[in-house]
Amino acid sequence: ASLERLGVDSVDAYMIHWPGVWQNEAYADGLAEVVELGLAKSVGVSNHSVDQMRAASNILAKRGVPLSFNQVQYSLLYQNVEENGMLEAVKELDMVLMAYSPLAMGLLTGKYSSNNPPPGARGQLYQPVLEHLDPLLAAMSRVGEAHDGKSIPQVSKQTSHGATMEGSYYNDVQGPGASALLAK
Repeated sequence: ASLERLGVDSVDAYMIHWPGVWQNEAYADGLAEVVELGLAKSVGVSNHSVDQMRAASNILAKRGVPLSFNQVQYSLLYQNVEENGMLEAVKELDMVLMAYSPLAMGLLTGKYSSNNPPPGARGQLYQPVLEHLDPLLAAMSRVGEAHDGKSIPQVSKQTSHGATMEGSYYNDVQGPGASALLAK
């Protein structure tokens, strides 16, 4: 029904958004079937841990279908993928790491600061990192100026894609807590 509403015979990518509490093998088999039926050209997962991603990849591989991507939260403020083995596993499995929330729900746009946090749940969610926000934004501004006057959001987005994208500013700002950026 979705393909019909979209007016297409297949989609380029199809994914499972969250792993299930149980029956993940059936979900992975469903992804394989979608490719086998020609309904999608590639399949991926979102918010899967390294172990969950590997399990899905193994199930798909048995049917000759590669797992193409894992979409995870990744930004200068949220860099768990660099510490939990996700980046290494994605490279090993020849997959793409797809970042979501590269602007950390708006914190890395320059609109907010430690004195002007976002309202509501976002402000509460990021309360632990707000004290680091102002120096990080200042450093991002310096990096942007050094790269033809790029804006803070442009620096942030380029940095979060640095693990998989050539020509990014990742080498200028990499490291847990953006320590390399803050040192500049």
